[in-house]
Amino acid sequence: MLARINFNAYKMFFMLALRDAVLYPARSFAMVSTAGIRMFFIFIIYSYVFTYIGSPKPGITLAITLASLALYQVMNAVTFRKVFYRILRDIQRGDVEIALTRPQSYILRLCTEHVGFAILLIVPSLLLACVILYFYVGITTLPATLTSVVWGIILAALGIALSACIFICASLPALWINDAEPFIMIIDKSVMLLGGAFIPVALMPSWLATIALYSPFGAVMFVTHMFTPDFMSHVQQLVLLQLVWICIIGYGAYILFKLGIRKISINGG
Repeated sequence: MLARINFNAYKMFFMLALRDAVLYPARSFAMVSTAGIRMFFIFIIYSYVFTYIGSPKPGITLAITLASLALYQVMNAVTFRKVFYRILRDIQRGDVEIALTRPQSYILRLCTEHVGFAILLIVPSLLLACVILYFYVGITTLPATLTSVVWGIILAALGIALSACIFICASLPALWINDAEPFIMIIDKSVMLLGGAFIPVALMPSWLATIALYSPFGAVMFVTHMFTPDFMSHVQQLVLLQLVWICIIGYGAYILFKLGIRKISINGG
C-alpha cells in the first residue's frame, strides 16, 4: 500500500502550504496572538484565585495550572478543526467530486496541507506561552524533566493525529445530511471542557476527570497532563488510550469515507 503512495506529491502539498504560511505572516501572527490573548486573560483569573483563595487541590501549584492551560492553547492552534470546515465546504459546493478524481488521496492531501500550514504556528505559540509563563510564575518552577518533555512531545503528536481522526470523522456525515456543523459544535465544546481549556484536568472533580481520561475528547489534550505530580506514573496509559482511540475513530472515518465515495459514485454517475 505504501508503495502506491506518491510521497513526492504530498511533499509538494506540504511545501506549498508551508510557503503559503510564510508568505502571509500576518495571518499566522493573528492566530498566535489570539492564543496569547486567551492565555493572558485566563492567567489573570487563575492568579487571582491562587492569590486570594489558594490552591483548590494539594500539590497543584499556580505554575502547574498555568502551564496546563498554556499547553491547551498551543495545541488548539494546530488541531484539525479547520480541516473539518474545508471538507464541509467542499461537500456543500460539490468540489469534493472533482477532488476525488485526482490520483492523490483527498483526505491525505488535506491533512498534509494542514500540517504544512500549522507547523509554523507551533514554535511561536510555544515561545509566547513560555514568555507569558516566565512573567507570571517563572519557567524554572515547573516540575519538568527531559523524560517528561519527551513523553509530552509524544502525547502532543498523538493528540494532533487523534484530532485529525475526530474532525475528519465528524465532517463526513455531511455527504448525507449536507451540513455537519452541529457535530463540530458538540465535539469542539467537549474538547474544550474535557481537554482543559478553562479548567485543568488536575483541578476537575474526580468524576469529570475520569470522563476526561477515558473519552477521546480529553485524549486530544493529554499533553496538558505533563506537569501534574503523577504524570510519569501513568503516562504509558495515556499513550495507550490515545492509540486505541486513533485506531477506533480512524477506522470509523475510513468506513464513512468509503461509504461516502460509493454514494457520490451512485448519485454522480
